[in-house]
Parts: sequence; structure tokens; C-alpha cells
Amino acid sequence: MKLFITFILGAITGASLLWFGFSKTIVPIDRRLVAVNHFNGSASEVFISSTEAERLRQDEVKRTAAPKPLQVPKRRDMTEAEITKLGFKWDVSHNSIRLCFHNPFNSEVTLDRVRVRIPQRGERAALDREYNTQGHGWPLADSETHLDMKDVPASDLLEAQFTPIRVSIYD
Repeated sequence: MKLFITFILGAITGASLLWFGFSKTIVPIDRRLVAVNHFNGSASEVFISSTEAERLRQDEVKRTAAPKPLQVPKRRDMTEAEITKLGFKWDVSHNSIRLCFHNPFNSEVTLDRVRVRIPQRGERAALDREYNTQGHGWPLADSETHLDMKDVPASDLLEAQFTPIRVSIYD
């Protein structure tokens, strides 16, 4: 058994010495190729043919080339025709309004501003306000957003008219 363990340890030691003894790495330094020996740390310059050097330079240029700039989508306001395709629907629950829409486009849609108009009734004055919203519509999906209308009674909200003022899309 001792002989077997000694044989295994010797094999591992020999393999390690062979790897360190015969392994070299070629490193480009200041437009020259240098071979570095792992075992003793020595370095020597490597001379190659001009065609091989040109191929290595081209590989280095490809490897270190600057990446192409990312195409950042630009945000633009949607036209009236595009806004009508969203098919806005609204629903009143308690003192908030739920605005629902379907995004038929292949880009993200953002509902930025909504106008709420409530006609005058009795002694209550007419209401005409614009609200900022954070409604996002993912591509080809249904979306909804809520408007908090705590200062307006729910009965008055049933008479309200909602108009999307600013809707943007990423192109």
C-alpha cells in the first residue's frame, strides 16, 4: 500500500514538474512577442514570419476594437391617431380612477398626462385639471394606471371626461 501511495505522489509531482518545465506563455510587449517560461520565470523574444505577425496584429485589433455604440431608443410624443389605437377605458372605484389601455405597438408606451373634466352641476364648480401619471404599457400588452382623486366625490367622477394629453413611445 505504501508503494502504491508513493507511486501516486511521484506521478503527481512529475506531472507538475513537466507542466511547469514545458509550459510557456507568449505575451505581446511593446509590439514584440515575448515567451515567458513558467518554471524559471525567464523571458525571451520570439521571432515569427511577417504574415504570421500581420495575422496576430489583426486578431489583436479585432479583440481590442471599441464596441459599437448602443442604439438608445428615442422617446417621442404619439400622434392623435396613434393614441386612439390604444383604446383607453376608465373605471371609477371609490375616489380613484383606473385607466386601462392596450398597447398594440412593439415599443414601450408611457402615459404621461391626462386631462380630467367634470361639468358644473348645481353649486359645484366645473373641474378641469391635468394630472401627471406614471402609466407604462409594455409592448403588445394590456396596462392600467390609477389616478388618486380624493378631493372629488365618487358621484362626480362618474360624469368625468378623460382625455390623454401626452402619451410617449420609444422608437
